[in-house]
Amino acid sequence: MRDLVRETNGDIERAQYGIIYIDEIDKIASSNNLYGPDVSRTGVQRALLKPMEETEVDLKVPHDIVSQMEAVEQYRKTGKREKKIVNTKNILFIVSGAFNGLEKIIGERLDSKGLGFGAELKSPGREEALFAQVKSEDLMNYGFESEFIGRLPVIALFESLTVEDLYAILKSANSAVINSKKRDFMAYGIDLRFEDEALKKIAEMASGEKTGARGLISAVERVLLKFEKKLPSTDIKKAGSHQGNG
Repeated sequence: MRDLVRETNGDIERAQYGIIYIDEIDKIASSNNLYGPDVSRTGVQRALLKPMEETEVDLKVPHDIVSQMEAVEQYRKTGKREKKIVNTKNILFIVSGAFNGLEKIIGERLDSKGLGFGAELKSPGREEALFAQVKSEDLMNYGFESEFIGRLPVIALFESLTVEDLYAILKSANSAVINSKKRDFMAYGIDLRFEDEALKKIAEMASGEKTGARGLISAVERVLLKFEKKLPSTDIKKAGSHQGNG
């Protein structure tokens, strides 16, 4: 909540109509089931129930050092002790995760109804087909409290990124992966450029990683690491990445 208020430059009224996105939500599923993560996080789920529905959050709490420091700085500037409260009624909560193992729970439920999904679990595209059949009861069997699932009325399934999707990410002028590498080389006075064929090849390598857009980082690192080690000690000021070579 504090970070959300900071993003609005301290405008609490604006922050109360903001969006809070929590990734890797599957990591707080309890372990009282066969396929869920190993560590129980039921307490975290219950702690999130009130904010996700409606509650008032005090931005200054004893266990939060940053909020304490901000309160001291505010008092130093204004001479006033101001209590900052955020009401969460109109804040949109979005959560996401990989949910590894959830497809097995869904498959078993469908198998119990005689649909035979589990038997074909390893066939291409079968996992995505199973995820598309997810119901609240599957998420509860995965390790989520029913009250927690009740706070999340909309479930959306993301499809796997294709080679073309990964290429489009690399090709974008705002590509964090490519721009980061360009800055790394520019620190040594080297202008790094990529040809389209090189970007397509990197996209193919990343697709083989099966880790989504994260695979782009490891693929780019794998291609450029040896040049990043050698070129700074040379007089080369321009580096081009081509298909098949550097």
